[in-house]
Amino acid sequence: MQLYESVHALADDSVVVAVVHVVSQESANETGEDKTAEFTLSAVVIDEVVKSDGPAAGPEIIVRQDGGTEQAPPAELVEVGDTHLLYLTASELEGDVASQYYVTGANTGIYAASQDTAGCGTSQVFEQVVAETGQDLPAQISPEEATAPS
Repeated sequence: MQLYESVHALADDSVVVAVVHVVSQESANETGEDKTAEFTLSAVVIDEVVKSDGPAAGPEIIVRQDGGTEQAPPAELVEVGDTHLLYLTASELEGDVASQYYVTGANTGIYAASQDTAGCGTSQVFEQVVAETGQDLPAQISPEEATAPS
């Protein structure tokens, strides 16, 4: 796993940084070389694009996370109804799943809306979901700070 020393570095590794709300979820199983992997596919609506490399993402995209109901996820999953600031990486997969996104750095790219500011638009504050040892990322961040150099 990549360790990040700043939100600027995390944003540089992301093709999309956006404030989103999760509208639905489903599990998907894919069979590969001698094993089956489970994924959770979350449909999210983009409320605010903070950064986008290439064509504009949205208004609804699919966020792909490892794990689900049968296989425990290695990282915390986003949940239906929640609002997040997400750092996203293109899946680089082929076929129907090519347009899906992974969270950059697994847990690292997930910031959850603070309960104190949820629903307040761009003045929202987002809290780091999981603080990874060895990274120097802020515990709280606003969309305006999400790509700022340190």
